[in-house]
Amino acid sequence: MGPGHVQPGPPPPATDLDDVQPGPPQRWEYSLRKYLLLLATLVVTVTYAAGFNPPGGIWQEAHDGQPAGDPIIRYTYYHRYLAFFYCNATAFAASLVVIVLILILAIRHDKKGKDSQWVVVPLRLVMVLDLLSLMGAYGAVPAATRFQSSTSRYLWPSSSSTSSFSS
Repeated sequence: MGPGHVQPGPPPPATDLDDVQPGPPQRWEYSLRKYLLLLATLVVTVTYAAGFNPPGGIWQEAHDGQPAGDPIIRYTYYHRYLAFFYCNATAFAASLVVIVLILILAIRHDKKGKDSQWVVVPLRLVMVLDLLSLMGAYGAVPAATRFQSSTSRYLWPSSSSTSSFSS
C-alpha cells in the first residue's frame, strides 16, 4: 500500500433504519408504530377470542329453554352482557382501524413532503376509543365470571366441603 492510501476502519455498528431519520423530528406515533401495531394486534386477538368464548362460558347443552352455545352471562347479567358485547365489538373494530391508520401513516411518512396530520389526529382519537372500549368491556363483566373455568371447582373448594387432608 502506498503512503497516501487510507486503511478503512471497522464498519459502523448495525442500526435499525427506523431509528435513524435525518431531518425534522418525527411524530411519536411514527417512531412507536411497531409497538402501537403490536398493541392493536393484541387487542384484536383478545376481543376476537372473547367474542367466541364470552366470560362465564356458554351453555353446553340446552338448559331451561336456553339453546346450547348461548352465553350464560346473557341470562344471568343481561345488562352487563350488553355492555360487554358492545364495548368488545367497538374495541375490536377500533383496533382494526388503528392498524389501518398506522399503515397509512407509515406510507405517508415514506413519501417525503406529505403532510400526515390528517392521519395522526384520527389515529389518536381511535386509540383512545379503542382502549376505553376494552376497559369498558372487561369492567362490565362481573368479577365472579371473569376467572370461572371448568377447573375452578378443584382450585377453589366451597366452604361447606370438608378437606380430605385434615387429620
